[in-house]
Amino acid sequence: MGQQTHQFFKLHLEVNCTKFKMCHIKWSPEVGFWLSRRWLLARVKVFVMGLGPPDPRNLIRDCLRAHMFDPRHVSHSDVLIQIEIAHHKLSELAKDAPALQRQHLLGIRKAAEDRGDSNRSAIILEILTREQEQKKWRQINHTTRPPRGGNPLSIRVQSGPDIKTYDTEQEVVAHTADHLSERF
Repeated sequence: MGQQTHQFFKLHLEVNCTKFKMCHIKWSPEVGFWLSRRWLLARVKVFVMGLGPPDPRNLIRDCLRAHMFDPRHVSHSDVLIQIEIAHHKLSELAKDAPALQRQHLLGIRKAAEDRGDSNRSAIILEILTREQEQKKWRQINHTTRPPRGGNPLSIRVQSGPDIKTYDTEQEVVAHTADHLSERF
């Protein structure tokens, strides 16, 4: 497979990517409720705009299970308001999400111990310990390591047999703009 074909596939995947992992907020039952509500509201928005499936029975069923409105009888502005409310609630929960997740795991661990399930309790304790260790090392690395990334100070461009180095801002922008605009 040629280099151009490979690059075409990469660009196609970047444009058409529909699944991604969102790790910006720790999961707990309350956070999961608002995430699934936001996802369902996005489906309702697509349906209200007339772009959704022609048969809305699954969407209606999901809305009724979530104790939401019937998507056939709601306006576009009402859906946008509900989406904004969900975003606002998630941004409020983001501050307390690690504590909510820890509280949830401790509750599950206590329930497992009450049932006498020592294997499950040990696994949950291991998860809690790992989370605490990651937090500790993240703080240590943040304070001791130099900052990552930054602007490029110079670039090297190969044109034919020779390699040229560009170190001014105008030269860097001039030689990377075509590639970046093509890619993004």
